Amino acid sequence: MKHGNTPERPKLAYTPAEAGDLIGSCVSKVFKLIRDGELESFKSGKSRRITHRAIEDYLTRKEAEARKARKVAA
Repeated sequence: MKHGNTPERPKLAYTPAEAGDLIGSCVSKVFKLIRDGELESFKSGKSRRITHRAIEDYLTRKEAEARKARKVAA
């Protein structure tokens, strides 16, 4: 619940489907990223979770790769 002007904090961990929504991929792509070691995750009981930090790290790496590719192409 949001009170006043208090900024909403991101969730600490997401399901693979939620992570997919955040990175713009389908859930099967998220599981492939996990299998390939590109996206860190952990098991919580029978459920898999991806931390907010892991998503940020993945996106930061992808952004850096894209920048590097643009420099090489230029």
